[in-house]
Amino acid sequence: MEKNLLKDTTVLLFTELFPFGINSEKVFLQHEISYLVGAFKKVIIFPHLIEEEQTTSGNFIVVKKFERCLRKRNKSIMLFYALTQLLFYEELFTKKISFWNLPRIKRLTNYIARSALTKKWFQAYISENKLKHSNLLIYSYWNDEVITGLLGCKFNVPNAYYISRAHGHDLNEDYWGYIPCRGYNLAKLDRLFLVSNHAMEYVRVLYPGMKDKLALSYLGVKPSAKPAAFSTDGIVRIVSCSSVVKVTSIDLVANSLARYASQYHNKVEWIHFGDGLLMPEIRSLADTLATPSFKINLPGFLPNERISQFYMDHPVDLFIHLSESEGVPLAIQEAQAHGIPVIATKVGGIPEIINSEVGILLPVSSTEDEIADTIFYITQERERFLLMRGKSFENWSLLFDEKKNYPSFINLLKELLMNTPYNGH
Repeated sequence: MEKNLLKDTTVLLFTELFPFGINSEKVFLQHEISYLVGAFKKVIIFPHLIEEEQTTSGNFIVVKKFERCLRKRNKSIMLFYALTQLLFYEELFTKKISFWNLPRIKRLTNYIARSALTKKWFQAYISENKLKHSNLLIYSYWNDEVITGLLGCKFNVPNAYYISRAHGHDLNEDYWGYIPCRGYNLAKLDRLFLVSNHAMEYVRVLYPGMKDKLALSYLGVKPSAKPAAFSTDGIVRIVSCSSVVKVTSIDLVANSLARYASQYHNKVEWIHFGDGLLMPEIRSLADTLATPSFKINLPGFLPNERISQFYMDHPVDLFIHLSESEGVPLAIQEAQAHGIPVIATKVGGIPEIINSEVGILLPVSSTEDEIADTIFYITQERERFLLMRGKSFENWSLLFDEKKNYPSFINLLKELLMNTPYNGH
């Protein structure tokens, strides 16, 4: 009976770019999608950005027409869509947004307009494809304006459940200042899946009456074929992996490693996987910092499987991540799956993956000297270093193995479908 319940349900999965692109959600969703496809009757994906080449394949359907819905439109049209939505005024007065606060007004206007366009398109899609009375799980990978628009269709699609994941940038108003419609989304969703306990607690504090809508669902990565080796030639090899943007503090990583190399007279090789708006600045900084004792390699973005292969083919001693805001980064999960100790900032959900047994947590305010000292602390004593390597792998196996986490997510969805009445509420 339980199996039939899933096999009678179609998943409508709304993404930003997946299954297109080599970055973005592919890093996350390529792990999850096969479990969804295996569990449900059908999975239909609706990206709101598309590229020429589809980079992830599978037994799912891709609807490209949704991309047209959210294509850039002129300001007059967006303003019209926003001002004709009751939700615009509800958000305006609930959040007490002053008309003089132009950045918030602009953000709210764009958000509501895009949600209204989503709602209009989705109602037409449901009607055209005769899905009104089908059993549907409507799933937004991000807690954004798309799910806000979809939730506006609840009364039009009675046999549907509405869920969303929330990660970091789509949740944390403390960091971004203002994100529209968080309360509206949570009130209307059947379940909000958080990727960290930190995010769970954050939402519980803001919306204490909504705690029954929340569920923890860690992401996960595949087991590695073998652990990374460690260096035996006197060079300390350190990897980082993230987008090269302000929040990830790659300049601090570079300067701290240079400080470690000069202060402790050790040879260091730093490899950073990732790209972004600030990459030209980081390349310029790397040119000034590189010395015979501090080698820098910036290969740019590489797919997960190639990074995993790098770990298996090359010695890696440490992974470093100094972001100012985070969920539970898959890049750290990948490093731990290969038995690599981690130095990371104590933000977001990172304390859920890093402790003193597997690495070191640092305050966001840490200086270059403090970071250099931490690298020395981990690498100077071989017994402690080797123990951290073993514990790092154990931590991944316990908490972030995709073979455990995504079946667990499917079970949570099964419980939702079994124990919650269909919509119409």
